[in-house]
Amino acid sequence: MTLWNLEESIEDALVNYLRQQIPDGLKVYAAWTDEAIEYPCAIVLAGEAEALADASEWSPQSKLAVQVDVVTENAPENDGTGQILRTSRQRNADARSSVMNALAISTLADKINAMGVEGLAVSLAQVMARKRDTQGMHLVTSIMLDVIAEPGTKT
Repeated sequence: MTLWNLEESIEDALVNYLRQQIPDGLKVYAAWTDEAIEYPCAIVLAGEAEALADASEWSPQSKLAVQVDVVTENAPENDGTGQILRTSRQRNADARSSVMNALAISTLADKINAMGVEGLAVSLAQVMARKRDTQGMHLVTSIMLDVIAEPGTKT
């Protein structure tokens, strides 16, 4: 049976991969998790999926827009005595760098496939853009990936 849960599968594979690559201080979650979010964190969301083939032929391959949001609280890191160790901007930049170091590689598709998520075959995964923003009291860097994947079969 073919599994048509590409979005959830790519989220699971990327979460597993990032958890292996990123230091313990940065939590990694799939979108719509039931876990309580702790900051700093990275949240993986597979959004829009579109057919890779044109309308004249059918193909199981899809191009997915995947977003990894790196989120930090807008508060400096203190040493307990009020001495600032890292500003809010530095904390966000450090967290973003950790995630980018894991994602900005030419073998990302191979690394995702190596996570062994059943029903997922990735042929391309690459960082396409970044955007910084604020959401309330949080600094957010969105890293956008293009992923080409197709469903595998359940064994």
